[in-house]
Order: sequence, then C-alpha cells, then structure tokens
Amino acid sequence: MSLLFANGLRVCVASFEKEDSFKPKVVIWVAPIENGYEKTYDWMCESVSSQRDDLKIIANKVISYAKEQKWDNDYYLYVRFGDDRRSYVYDYEADEFWVPNCAVIYKRLYEKFKTFNLEEISQKEGGKNYLLDNGLAEIKHGEMEFNYPKEGYYVYISNDEFHSFGEDDSQTIYE
Repeated sequence: MSLLFANGLRVCVASFEKEDSFKPKVVIWVAPIENGYEKTYDWMCESVSSQRDDLKIIANKVISYAKEQKWDNDYYLYVRFGDDRRSYVYDYEADEFWVPNCAVIYKRLYEKFKTFNLEEISQKEGGKNYLLDNGLAEIKHGEMEFNYPKEGYYVYISNDEFHSFGEDDSQTIYE
C-alpha cells in the first residue's frame, strides 16, 4: 500500500506492528519510495505543522483500520517516518512530533550534493574533503570510514515488546 504526502512524496508502509500486552503500543513505519532524494528533501523542508499533518493522516488511517478490526480502544499509537538514516516520530496520543537533530545536516548534504548518501558524496568533486572537514568521515587504515549523524528517535516492536532508542538524538517540536 502506498500513500501520498501533501507535497507529493509517495510513501509505503514498511512495517505495522502491535504489541501483545495490556495497553499495547502500535507502531506504523512509513518510508519514502521515491527514486532519488528530491521529494524527501522537500518534505524535510516543509513546516513542522505540515509534516505533523501528513503523519496524523496516517495515524487516522490506522485508527480506522483498528475500528474495522474491532480492536479495543486501549492501544498507544506511534507513526514513524524515515528510512535507514533518519527517523521522524509522531506520538499520536501525546500529540508530540519528534524531529531528528541531524535533519539540518541532511538538508545541507542534499543542498550541496543532491544526495543524502555519504558514499555517493565521497565520489563527487569536493565530496571527500567536505565529509572529512565536517566530521562525517575519517580515514582509517588508508580507507574512508563514514560517520553517519545520529539518526533520531526510533520506536519499534520486536518479539511482541515495544522498544525505543535515540530519544536524545531528537527534539520535540511544537509549532
């Protein structure tokens, strides 16, 4: 299933999990499916309220699904947006939106190199020096090793239990 954000970014459901416990937590993770990074970058530049609205739409779809499936109304809902490098989290129940601290770094990378991929950047003119000068890479044993910025706050369910990490790598934004 794919969904369209307001700016035209197409996303798909990467995972949809419900914890099996009293007051279960539900996590839906949506990821961009666009070729290239332009639409993802555009979304990252949207206002916080616009980003939150996109994730609220997904949360409301989950709530509709839960009603159709006759779930008890006792679950706690999170919507996670991102890929393997960035994670935005919308906590539906608290109406909190967590933006990764590294978002500004990724915006700058795209503005300068039209990609978020550090390996691709290292192949572009001036890319190696840019990565080294900004602490995003270092030379070890004669080879470049990448230092990806902290990704942000992650929420997920594994083995029927809710897990989270990286809360300090994000900030709650109110707008």
